[in-house]
Amino acid sequence: MKNPPPHWQIERASILTRACRSLKGATERGENLSRAGKRVARRYNGQAFKCDPSRKLRLRPSTLRRVFRVWTRNGEVPGVFHLNFIYGRQSVFTSPMLTRFLQFIIDRPQPSLAEAWKTFCARGGSFGPGRRNGRPLKPTYYQIRWALPTALFKKIAAQQKVIQGARAKIEQIQLEADAHIRTNYPERLPARRIRRFPDFQI
Repeated sequence: MKNPPPHWQIERASILTRACRSLKGATERGENLSRAGKRVARRYNGQAFKCDPSRKLRLRPSTLRRVFRVWTRNGEVPGVFHLNFIYGRQSVFTSPMLTRFLQFIIDRPQPSLAEAWKTFCARGGSFGPGRRNGRPLKPTYYQIRWALPTALFKKIAAQQKVIQGARAKIEQIQLEADAHIRTNYPERLPARRIRRFPDFQI
């Protein structure tokens, strides 16, 4: 039987869980992850453990964002922060499922990764965890963020804006060309006149 983790590890896991919950609440309210991470990390950094005041939590914003992703990916439970936790848990995603989601984003521009995942999960189909009889997918937004970082979504969105801008310019050129054509050319050609010759028949 495994020995239980030391008391300070248990308390560390509890503090990190509170920090992650604070960060999750901030992002759900629309706050930027990086900005919220700095604020939350500042609040908990240097906090002494009650069970061992000689130990203090060291929590940089980058560390908080990393453990936040681990926490959301693995069920949002304190146990993920124990130092002997095995991080190589099986992913909830398969490559075909992520490929479908990626194609969904490319084919249908979305305002955000969160909105894209919400829409994708609500679609009908029979693939992915939790999909039975058309029920929504189970993986959370934070899990998809781990699998497909927001930086990737931003790259796709940036190129989609370029395409949309080019399409708008083409439409404007077409309107200008149509106006020129309508001004300078008739809708129909004039009817051809049939030349008549004198009829000398008796």
